Amino acid sequence: MLFSPYKIRNKIFKNRIIMLPTVTNFATENGFVTQKNIDYYKIRAKGPAAIICEASYTHLLGKCFPNQVGIDGDDKIEGLSRVAKVISEHGIAGIQLALNVKTKTVNELSRDEIFVLRDSFVSAALRAKKAGFELIELHFAHGWLLNQFLSRAFNKRVDEYGGNLENRMRLALEIVEMVKDKVNDDMIISARVNANDYAKLTTEDFKLEEAIAFSKRLEKYGVDIISVSAGVGQTTYMHVSPMSMPKATLVKFAQKIKENVGIPVIAADRLNYYEIANDVIKSGKADFIGIARGLIADPHLIEKWQE
Repeated sequence: MLFSPYKIRNKIFKNRIIMLPTVTNFATENGFVTQKNIDYYKIRAKGPAAIICEASYTHLLGKCFPNQVGIDGDDKIEGLSRVAKVISEHGIAGIQLALNVKTKTVNELSRDEIFVLRDSFVSAALRAKKAGFELIELHFAHGWLLNQFLSRAFNKRVDEYGGNLENRMRLALEIVEMVKDKVNDDMIISARVNANDYAKLTTEDFKLEEAIAFSKRLEKYGVDIISVSAGVGQTTYMHVSPMSMPKATLVKFAQKIKENVGIPVIAADRLNYYEIANDVIKSGKADFIGIARGLIADPHLIEKWQE
């Protein structure tokens, strides 16, 4: 099952394995792609059906790593196209659009600032399309900006972007709607979603019930894939799990979301053993398995599995 194909829109995924985005810090200080970025993806491109390149900031306000890739200007398109090209030679090239604003909380952003950041995702999606990427992922997880809007643990706003779940989802859904309108049906859209923030371990956490409701709305707005994760900054161990954590610990969340939506779901975290990964697909708990650190450690892992 792990090496069976899967079709989304008019794109054929050659197997059920997707390399998930992980910041490399290989870009220049200004966010431009370097040869090291290109070489990194080229050596890993043969195995997985798709590679979703690392979280790329859509606006300078949301840059949070010193050598993070940027997609915030048209001058970045040429370098990004070289990355897309080496991936596309073997599979589907994707890129994650993300913001992690450190200078202000979601509660301190003005409405005008929200609109600027919202629009930056739309502009970035168009750049991704021009660069030759076939898939874009919107980052709604891990305590990054859009995840903070979703969670009562972070979001204390009293305007239309805060309060009940409908309001807290508003910005994310506006971005999805605007991106879909600009890229039409030419690109696959993935959404990275936290099934549980584990932020404060209180009733304010963004938990599975809200994640399911959010995933249903994402599907209604035209998202093609839900990539399921968990944890925020102070609970990074939930999505970058150490060896002491059980294998496949987040699969139960992917399965629950899959049971409630009609679009494919990616399971992630500690799935870097063939038997475990294959069982997730064979048992129908998810449609794809996502691997990041396994492919960092061994760029040829998937090829070895197939052999």
